[in-house]
Amino acid sequence: MKNKLVLIINEDKVLCEQYAVQLQSRGYNTLIAHTARRGYEIAVESDPDLIYIDAIMAMDTEKFNIIKELQHNESTVHTPIVLIKGLMRQSRVDIEKEVESRGADIADIISVEEGATRAADAAKNR
Repeated sequence: MKNKLVLIINEDKVLCEQYAVQLQSRGYNTLIAHTARRGYEIAVESDPDLIYIDAIMAMDTEKFNIIKELQHNESTVHTPIVLIKGLMRQSRVDIEKEVESRGADIADIISVEEGATRAADAAKNR
């Protein structure tokens, strides 16, 4: 059985590396993108088992459209997307409402603290 692949999309290079190290220590392969557009390109090219995207990044209209594009692309339509809620002032409920109002569907919203553990579980279940 091949290792699961997790794509991490986050502008914060340090956080990306931290998530990658945590996931790799659990046997997952990782890819990193520091822009939403590059994340989309990598996702379409590599067919990850899970896409992990920064919630702050996702709430930006242009970047949010990437989530919708991923959900309509033939190669990524079934790939779970998990938003990572860091130090945002918005509550989980507010983020969920925002996502729904924009017509997207995400697998989960997690805190930075939950990080790799929850991502690993989500990838395992795909």
